[in-house]
Amino acid sequence: MWAAITLLFAIMATVGVAHADAFDIYILAGQSNMSGRAPLEGIPPFKNAAHVFAYRTGQWQPAHEPVADEPGAKLGPSLSFADALYDLRHHQIGLVNCARGATKIEQWQPSKDPNSLFGACVLRAKEASEHGKIKGFLWYQGEFDTWSMDMAGRWPARFLN
Repeated sequence: MWAAITLLFAIMATVGVAHADAFDIYILAGQSNMSGRAPLEGIPPFKNAAHVFAYRTGQWQPAHEPVADEPGAKLGPSLSFADALYDLRHHQIGLVNCARGATKIEQWQPSKDPNSLFGACVLRAKEASEHGKIKGFLWYQGEFDTWSMDMAGRWPARFLN
């Protein structure tokens, strides 16, 4: 998987260099924990809302929970991350959420197919990078690969390959 992440960074670095610097863009990927499954009720205030945007359906929109655009998405780590990051950098943040719940690590293998998780994420990142520079990549994998001790034991090798 490190090879996949390295490839993703290489592709994104080349597409983000020559474009406008409106946003510091962060790609969010992984499983349900990244797309969010916590209840939306009682969430803390989002103090930097005017400076954080999410890339949805081909355009930048003010960010709000849920950041992910998949059924069942709720509160995730994205906006807390962006809120803290804005406090440090004082530059508009763009979030590109590619996370999908109930996915296995093997479903994220490198692929040029735009219908694959990896290919769709690269495509979305390329589109979004027309409005800023990709500054980081956050991966948060949930527990789908831990349903059995055998699966859990094989996870590190799958991530690294």
